Amino acid sequence: MNPPTIKDVAKASGVSVATVSRVLHNLSGYSDKTKQKVLKAVEELGYQPNAIARGLINKRTQTIGVLVPDVSSSFSSEILHGIEQVANDKGFSVIMCNTDEDGKRTLKYLQVLGEKQVDGVIFTSGSLEDEYYKLLKQMRVPVVLVNTLSHKHAIPYVKVDDRQASYHATEYLIRKGHRDIAMICGTITDAIAGVPDSIDYGVVPLPPAGRLQMPLLAFPVWMVIVRRLKITVWNIWNREWATETSAWIWGVKR
Repeated sequence: MNPPTIKDVAKASGVSVATVSRVLHNLSGYSDKTKQKVLKAVEELGYQPNAIARGLINKRTQTIGVLVPDVSSSFSSEILHGIEQVANDKGFSVIMCNTDEDGKRTLKYLQVLGEKQVDGVIFTSGSLEDEYYKLLKQMRVPVVLVNTLSHKHAIPYVKVDDRQASYHATEYLIRKGHRDIAMICGTITDAIAGVPDSIDYGVVPLPPAGRLQMPLLAFPVWMVIVRRLKITVWNIWNREWATETSAWIWGVKR
């Protein structure tokens, strides 16, 4: 059995399709008696307005597309929770797309969001490639970058200045008297993992040959190696690594 349409509602309530539409959109031009007849017909038929069809009329679907690279990470989960909470308060629904940092999957999701006629897109924690930007531009909807930015395209973004934040964190540790400071972050080519600005304070960084790349080693093996180093404090620039490292250090102390 096909779901009821707006024509069925109009027929059941004895009014025109245009009147039903005006009632459902809370517009003027009808009596209270007519409104009650329409609402009764909607309830009895179980009519559900089609969001896409409604969007064709008012150019709004009340939906926002969110692309995340890894929905399982605690960082992404907190971002999604905040977005969903605010969107819900504003009367919007959220379409979550887990890209898994896969280019083809990201392009597919962007095409789907365009077909769904979302009212906006939030692109998180990934590199905004030219092909992504091309699709987003074609959609002609507001776009915001979260935890990333584009030096090539003028798109609003929400992001911490990682290098500056890391500098302040290290500066604080140095002022507290620490000199043997370990930092866990990305690869050696990472801007944050490069030669630290804190060298101005007399802290000499390890040469590249003496640095360890976290992604190349299993966490337990990595920690066994680092355990042999005389580290007095840690500066960990990744929430998941921070959780595992803290648990490991706590276990050692106990």
